[in-house]
Amino acid sequence: MLGYLWIMEVDKKLFDIATKAAHEAGKFLLEQYSIFESTEFQYKDEKSVVSSADLGSERLILKLLKSEFPDHSFFSEEEGETLTNSEYLWLIDPLDGTTNFTRRMPHFNVSIALLYKQKTVLGVVYDPLHDEMFIGVLGQGATLNDQPIKVSNIKELNKTVIVFGRGQSLPEKGRFKKIFANLDNKFRTPRILGSVALDICYVAAGRLDATVLVEHKNYDYAAGALIAREAGAKVTDFKNQQLDQVLEITDLIIANEAIHGQIFDLIQSV
Repeated sequence: MLGYLWIMEVDKKLFDIATKAAHEAGKFLLEQYSIFESTEFQYKDEKSVVSSADLGSERLILKLLKSEFPDHSFFSEEEGETLTNSEYLWLIDPLDGTTNFTRRMPHFNVSIALLYKQKTVLGVVYDPLHDEMFIGVLGQGATLNDQPIKVSNIKELNKTVIVFGRGQSLPEKGRFKKIFANLDNKFRTPRILGSVALDICYVAAGRLDATVLVEHKNYDYAAGALIAREAGAKVTDFKNQQLDQVLEITDLIIANEAIHGQIFDLIQSV
């Protein structure tokens, strides 16, 4: 598919099954989207929504991955952890952008990341509505529908379009407001699109210039962050630490090198 020289951590079978799972889950979500009125959803907590589409997509992905890799560990947003002694861990968000989905806003995706020894080595993000498959393999680049992608080369912050992701808790909303207020008059225009992995992939493809994420889970960003990094983005937390231990990070800056530094400096001054 991509002509990669396969490395130990990501052999062709891992790659093929991950992309197959994302594509099949995406087909399922399209079917659910077309009959949206009958799609059931409920609130997991005061702010978070889960739908029958989330659960159905998750079951499909896990069934396929576990049938092929029964010894691996898994963490999926709705089902939680299935841990083994394997050095491989799959992080799955079966429907990233559930609120968009339930409101018929056309911006959602399937996100699948594979970690090896706690380092993300494969990221797959599929947007079924636009049939766009974003893929990143550690050390081997990033693609959109088999074509290489790169981050934008904009260096002036006042020309950038930046997408934000906000946490749900009241303290994190307060922190987000302070960060946003300090950045708002420095860039050209902000976006909050509501589908973290896809937002990150838009940065990877140069459609957006940067993303700033406050209080997000690893399954939200793991696949997208690898894709962005392989597309030339700098990916760090708010302390400028590189995204190596993906399980421990909650705040992210993802942008090209020049823009990243300017955003980082502004966040430090909050």
